[in-house]
Amino acid sequence: MQRIIAISGAASGLGRALAQRLAAVGDRVIGVDRSGVQVEADLGAEAGRAEALRRIGELAEGRLDGLALAAAVGPHRPAQEVTRVNYFGVLALLDGLLPMLEQGEAPAALVVASVGAYFDESCDAALVEACLSGSEEAALQSCDSLRLSGFMAYSSTKRALIRAIKSRAADWGARGVRLNALAPGNMETPMLESLYAHPKIGPAARALSVPLGHNAKPEQVAAVAAFLLGADANYIHGAALLADGGMMAAMRPDANA
Repeated sequence: MQRIIAISGAASGLGRALAQRLAAVGDRVIGVDRSGVQVEADLGAEAGRAEALRRIGELAEGRLDGLALAAAVGPHRPAQEVTRVNYFGVLALLDGLLPMLEQGEAPAALVVASVGAYFDESCDAALVEACLSGSEEAALQSCDSLRLSGFMAYSSTKRALIRAIKSRAADWGARGVRLNALAPGNMETPMLESLYAHPKIGPAARALSVPLGHNAKPEQVAAVAAFLLGADANYIHGAALLADGGMMAAMRPDANA
């Protein structure tokens, strides 16, 4: 039976690379992005999230075998926008599509986080907790009251995503749906180009050491994502897998496993 897999952020970067990889092996991919794909929606707005859920339901006819949520805006964007898209936009689709995943064949879902989720110095605990509370209003107010940069919001929302995935593992497992997070390091994408070009964040981003000696191509990380969505990963659940070229190992070799 042909798998039906929805992918957000499918117009560029990792999302596009994953969509191409899965389509090449015969999966039917439903792409979600702001433009250029089957489902065009702004996941930073409630109306856009509702439209995405509606259109995915129509196109998939009520059944999904896989879901990959890769849509995000970069840390060069304002903190509120980062929070709306990268956390609440992701969670709206994730939780909203669970009933369709329950109807799928060996269903699996994947949320794309970031190696930035592990940078303690750029994560704000108050924003992480506000996100996990489920109140978008509180999270946006936290961004303003703390005067957070987009960089802080990016790392914080990605950390909140990983915690949200782990907190759902028991319930989703009982429903027969695998759920994992993937935390890439630097990838050669338009987002990274924008980050490198930023006058304040760019130099620090360029200075990050990657033991393998190069940034990842989206296709390399897409291979890991495809594995996590596939049958060979059928006992991996509630995990957050790094695909960072050894970046975290180099930065924090003594960190707890």
